[in-house]
Amino acid sequence: MNKFFHLSLLGLALALAGCASGPTWYKPNATTADLSRDRTMCMQKSQTGHMGYQKMNSEGAFNSAHYEIDSNLFADCMYDNGWKQK
Repeated sequence: MNKFFHLSLLGLALALAGCASGPTWYKPNATTADLSRDRTMCMQKSQTGHMGYQKMNSEGAFNSAHYEIDSNLFADCMYDNGWKQK
């Protein structure tokens, strides 16, 4: 699987996560760019899943990876990077 595909999946996951109601992260003196960077890094670190899952997308192509985010690993990563939930 190529890197672009994995980054596309990560982007989709981040976009969907932004639409869901959930905790708001706060870190003194941090910018939105800092939050975006740390969220992306923590999303990558907290991925679970497997290769080989076949599902046809809306364009008729097959996706061959399925990943989920372990919310506990994600939160631990954010806390480790100095973020707190509001």
